[in-house]
Amino acid sequence: MEPPTLTLLDVRPVPGGALEQRLELDLLVQNPNDFDMAIDGLRLQLDLNGQRLGRAVSNATLEIPRLDETQVTVQASITLLDVARQLLALDSRQSLDYRLAGDIFVVTPRSRRLSFDSSGEVLPSAPSR
Repeated sequence: MEPPTLTLLDVRPVPGGALEQRLELDLLVQNPNDFDMAIDGLRLQLDLNGQRLGRAVSNATLEIPRLDETQVTVQASITLLDVARQLLALDSRQSLDYRLAGDIFVVTPRSRRLSFDSSGEVLPSAPSR
């Protein structure tokens, strides 16, 4: 069984608390296997431009057909320290390099954990008004 491939499609800020902010992450989950895959959770860490930005967990249930893909949105928690570190590292770049690493929990006769580690580039959404 090969682990699914995750691609970061979009990042959007959502309201948070005084010391913690939240981001919505749109992810594309691809099943490279020749059989349907049922997923009942995931946990991940998101790094942007080589720096940790946040972590997310989700108990979302997904059924991904064989050799197909589906989209899921999860919320990530980020601290003010993570935000400050990112702001200091920002330059005039239009896109952001990202890395997603974590585990997906696959429903089998016994729940199975598959690790993933993927990277790419994303263009962040403009803030909503």
